[in-house]
Amino acid sequence: MDKAALIAKYGAETQDSAALNVRYTVEDGNIMIEGKRWLPPKEWDRQPNDDYAKTVTFTDGNDFDFFMVGEWNGDAVISDSDYALDSGFYNYLNKREDYVFAISSVGGPYSVIPHFEIMGK
Repeated sequence: MDKAALIAKYGAETQDSAALNVRYTVEDGNIMIEGKRWLPPKEWDRQPNDDYAKTVTFTDGNDFDFFMVGEWNGDAVISDSDYALDSGFYNYLNKREDYVFAISSVGGPYSVIPHFEIMGK
């Protein structure tokens, strides 16, 4: 969230953004992030429902994912009905927590230093 570093690397339009670097490893030809297999967004959408917990993707644009700075304390389970009036889970968290960023672009996977560069607004 370092504004000066973001502007220097990505340009002035990124001053209200955050950059998230996500490291990965390669195991048996699969890109793995914290024990989950990474899939591109369209491939992730095509998988069987019971595989979602085993995989991860990063989506930008209209159907976007988001990230939050810090650690979720997980004090309580959030049910669908808790955020129904907020027009989605992102809006629910964004109203209640600081530093919640909608993914605006995804770079990677990069192979020299294995990581993804994810920009959020």
